[in-house]
Amino acid sequence: MFKKFVFLVFAIVLVLLSQKCKTVEPEPDYTYSIDSLWWSDSIDANHDGFTSYRKLNFDVHLKEDVSRPIRGRVFYQPVEASEYTFYAFSKKNIAVGNNQDNIFGVSIGDPNKELDRGLYNFKIEIYEEGGSRREAVTDKADSLILCNNAFEKTETDNNYSLNVYWRDAFDNDKDGYWSYAYLVLDANNDADVTRSLEAKVYYKSASETEYSEDNLYADINFTITNSSPDDSVSIPIGIAPNDFDHGEYDFRVELYEAGTNTLVIIDDEDNTSALKNVKLETDDEDTFHFSIDNVWWTDFVDLDHDSYTSRRTLHFDVNVDRDGQSFPVYAKVFNKSPDSTEYNLYDSTAYFNVTGSGAADAYSVTVGTPNAELDSASYDFLISIFQTENDTTEIIRYTISSVTVDTLKLQKFETAHQDSTGI
Repeated sequence: MFKKFVFLVFAIVLVLLSQKCKTVEPEPDYTYSIDSLWWSDSIDANHDGFTSYRKLNFDVHLKEDVSRPIRGRVFYQPVEASEYTFYAFSKKNIAVGNNQDNIFGVSIGDPNKELDRGLYNFKIEIYEEGGSRREAVTDKADSLILCNNAFEKTETDNNYSLNVYWRDAFDNDKDGYWSYAYLVLDANNDADVTRSLEAKVYYKSASETEYSEDNLYADINFTITNSSPDDSVSIPIGIAPNDFDHGEYDFRVELYEAGTNTLVIIDDEDNTSALKNVKLETDDEDTFHFSIDNVWWTDFVDLDHDSYTSRRTLHFDVNVDRDGQSFPVYAKVFNKSPDSTEYNLYDSTAYFNVTGSGAADAYSVTVGTPNAELDSASYDFLISIFQTENDTTEIIRYTISSVTVDTLKLQKFETAHQDSTGI
């Protein structure tokens, strides 16, 4: 009993010692700084010096050779107030070390809170994602850029509005990626006058954070009259040679008063979901190809055993070079007698689905009873695969004939009467 007690005490001591020896690893303290600040994308439609929208940009540097997830926190303060109020987070991002540039931005104005007409100071704080320690800070004491910024709400600054949407998107292979579409800009003004506008459309990969001048896709001029629905403009996106490699893209629309640098509206992926993660690909990537990889006959009916059948089933396996995707098609079967130079339509099938290159979706047509009977002769056959575009246009996707496939060449048929009587 005494030995058990000694062993228990010894075990407890060991546990206590092991707990005492454990050390808590301190949280790494990396060196951050806010290297530069600037404003961009100012909207002051009534030219009174008070903007309804501006973007506050800041460049974060991380000294050590590491990459860390960080976010900026922006605060605002009316100049007559004594305290700052939280305004918005920057988008989550990765800061790359070795004092490289890491550009962050926060929109002041829509889609964030709009500010009442007045003068404001701003402050920026940097935190690691999930951390509570402030890594860097800059405010009005550090930069004049953050002092006395004039803002007002859109309702007192800007009488323009913009509705953006897509139309006539074309996705030939039905994989969710368009080869082209039209971006529709419906701009309006609440004044009963005609306005001349300039629209600039930018794009970027959805994985990137900033738009650049190099990615200006379109620059057009147009006019609008108050809120008329008839003055919208459509911009073709993705039509060669200005097409997009397979991927997801964001778009940005800037509206200016024509002939000026007065920016009146910005719309991008932060404001409008239609401009976010738009799936596009080239025309070649949107193209798919059908083939008929196997043709065979079954169910021969030849009552008089003269090798001329009164009925047979023609099978054909249609494949498409898109694994896992199904496409509705229909087939037309043509035949030609030896003394003819033209093929005649024998039968047209219902729609059937073709999926990848498997044989499970093979289709068949009965030649002979109960379909049209063929008089005693040797016939050539031709099979064409069709799709319908826009509900009206018939498109031939693939054709196979007796020229290349012996199974469709000089096939002997006769009528049921000829087969049953031996005539």
